[in-house]
Amino acid sequence: MTGNAKAGNRGSKLRTARKDQRKSRTLSLLLLSTFLGSIGAGGYTNAMAQQASQTLSFNIPSQPLASALSAFMSASDWDVSFTSTAVAGKQSAAVVGKFSAEQALRTLLAGTGVSIRMAGSKTAALVVPAAGAGETGSADGTTLEPIVLTAQAGGTTEGSGSYTTPQMSSATGLPLSIKETPQAVSVVTRQAIDDKNYSSLDQAVKDSPGLSAVQDIADGRWRYTSRGFDVFNIQNDGLTMAPVRDGLPQDDLSIYDRVEIVRGATGLLEGAGYPSATINLVRKKALQEPRYSVTTTGSSWGNGRVELDASQPLNADGSVRGRFVAAFNGGEGYRDYNKQKNLVLYGTLEADITDDTTISVGLSHTKERIDGYSWAGVPTHGDGSFFNWDTSDFFGADWEYADKRKTTAYFDIQHEFEGGWKANLSAQRVWASSELLTSYLSDWSQIDVFTKNDRIYEYDADNYAVNAQLSGPVEFLGQTHDLTFGVSAHRDNQENSGYRGASYLIDPTTWDPSSIAKPSLDTYTKYYTTKYKQDEIGIYGAGRFHLTDDLTLIAGGRFSWFDYASPTVPSYYHENGKFVPYLGVVYDVTDQVSVYASYTSIFRAQNRIDPTGQLLPAIDGANYEAGVKGSFFDDRLNATVSVFQINLSNLPETVAASECQASSSCYRAGEEVRSRGIELEVSGHITDQWQLMAGYTYSKPEYVDGPNSGDRYNSQVYPEHMFKMFTTYSMDGALEGLTVGGGLRAFSNTFYDGGSYRIEQPAYAVADLMMKYDFNDKTALQLNVNNVFDKKYYGAISTYTGYGNHLGAPREFRLSLSHTF
Repeated sequence: MTGNAKAGNRGSKLRTARKDQRKSRTLSLLLLSTFLGSIGAGGYTNAMAQQASQTLSFNIPSQPLASALSAFMSASDWDVSFTSTAVAGKQSAAVVGKFSAEQALRTLLAGTGVSIRMAGSKTAALVVPAAGAGETGSADGTTLEPIVLTAQAGGTTEGSGSYTTPQMSSATGLPLSIKETPQAVSVVTRQAIDDKNYSSLDQAVKDSPGLSAVQDIADGRWRYTSRGFDVFNIQNDGLTMAPVRDGLPQDDLSIYDRVEIVRGATGLLEGAGYPSATINLVRKKALQEPRYSVTTTGSSWGNGRVELDASQPLNADGSVRGRFVAAFNGGEGYRDYNKQKNLVLYGTLEADITDDTTISVGLSHTKERIDGYSWAGVPTHGDGSFFNWDTSDFFGADWEYADKRKTTAYFDIQHEFEGGWKANLSAQRVWASSELLTSYLSDWSQIDVFTKNDRIYEYDADNYAVNAQLSGPVEFLGQTHDLTFGVSAHRDNQENSGYRGASYLIDPTTWDPSSIAKPSLDTYTKYYTTKYKQDEIGIYGAGRFHLTDDLTLIAGGRFSWFDYASPTVPSYYHENGKFVPYLGVVYDVTDQVSVYASYTSIFRAQNRIDPTGQLLPAIDGANYEAGVKGSFFDDRLNATVSVFQINLSNLPETVAASECQASSSCYRAGEEVRSRGIELEVSGHITDQWQLMAGYTYSKPEYVDGPNSGDRYNSQVYPEHMFKMFTTYSMDGALEGLTVGGGLRAFSNTFYDGGSYRIEQPAYAVADLMMKYDFNDKTALQLNVNNVFDKKYYGAISTYTGYGNHLGAPREFRLSLSHTF
């Protein structure tokens, strides 16, 4: 590259930066307008309260209870969620005339044996008496504990105070409870996010059963694995985000209601990916009632955070609602020279344009600036043994940084038909860019002689995703069945570039990050550019069929059309109508316990080429799973025991350079990996005051075919054994208002055997504590202590001795004060 070319390129970057600044100001104004609109609507609050007591006109004939409830919700704007099992075979009473919404619902349920329990101004819980109890109690007059179907719309967890959810649809597209889903699923609820004081997705994943989260070479760049395999499928409200996330800022949890996790293959709704897991981040929605909150947090590391959350009906009847969330944190990290400034803005508007149709639109913008950015962590000795580094050590320069931005816009429209059927269309676009001025150490000779290599990396990404879905119940042979059909598509455009700067010898043991002056950016030369476009379109369908009252079959499939093209690869990959099946069966042993078995599959394109220069065929993954699930204490506690086997085939196998005709390196599709294991999980309320989320996982992925047969797979990132637990207890009596909690994460060893060296992190455990005091129902003070015993360990180890090893975070005290208006 010539000097003029470099200067021109830098000028282009400056012009792009100015455009980004103008775009950022525009986004900020749009988001601020949502916030101001919410505040300005405060005058409608009293009118809304009056509206809640008004009578409405109903004309709902007697019909199957499932469709009658759907008609009631359309006419009343109430939320009443239910499972098909609870209403199967039941006929509603007719509701004709003027009633309050509550009167209409009670009339509708007359004679069905189902009653209601109010859960909010416009929400109710259906109460089904236990088997043999009749409507009110047992024969001896003892009142039996009811089964409560919580009326949380769409599985919303905000305000539930729970560590579990009544339903989720991330596995099959059908709104199923955890017990009804024939796969291992987990949820990180809003209550868990608040109790652990999570601010980013990696923190939640670290505590999630069956999943591992390690730093992937650089700060803020996380590698997630499940059952031994990498997790590429991360969604917003069920819409796929960019599969390559190197240049994206971290996902801030201030704007999300919950994180849903499906372990195993998820090809029915995703099409492409690994048989590991899908992580679905579900956004907060505008609330029916006004709510404002502010939370401030201070860290012993020297940083702070402020979160604002405002939701408000924007007209008299609450048919138009808005919500605005802003989060800012800044200050020092635990490592020397490390400072961060992060900003998140989120605004959403929701409108009931008819009694049956709701539209939602939203916009979010994230900025992340890290000074003292560490691209590659710390080195090891040439034999893989560790130096005695401190968690504060930094081997970059004080002028190194990362600057990342992401903007997301989304749209959703939902329409309800008679008979309980719903149609939904959602779309999302993501723009992201980043620039990293950084470096890494290398020791290719493995003799503890280290070279510092200065680099610039630039990332640009555009992601589009859309999903159209139709779902609802049908009556057949005396049973109610649930069906869903849909079309989804997403496109990912990525362009990444690298610029090479100076390389020079350093001694890490005496390194001073301020000893080298910042070089001119014009001295860096471009040494690679990677660009690709990836398209996936799929047609899917699934059904939940009640073969008997206790036996349910869930079956479906997806046809996927997939294209991957890159000007940097002399070929492209294409799949035309690849079929991905889904099959599951659930048997209810009792009302509280079920057993299940399932088979799911998925595929993933690869960018490796064979000796002739053609891309290798897709990697195929299959997940076989069986288990027992239980739902106890009015469905407030969920438990799962599952066993699984995952097969991954067509993995790339290195070919001798002499056989490569089109490139200096090539591969063949030959290796196969198998992972077998067991998972145990429990989450929810044990008592009204005691909550628990815990899980144990044993998984041993290993090569079963190819030159590495018998070796562990991903042994450097995924331990064989993992145990995770967090629990809280809310005091009563003289200590009412006080909540105490604690947690533990324990892992077996992780390692990488490089032949002449071995890097290994022995088994370790990290403990956390939490204490919160509610002064009243609006104000609370909370203390979180992470890594209580200041355990020193490597949270990530590399396949190289020179870089990619990261020490885990040291002890941290986080004090938060929250107030709700």
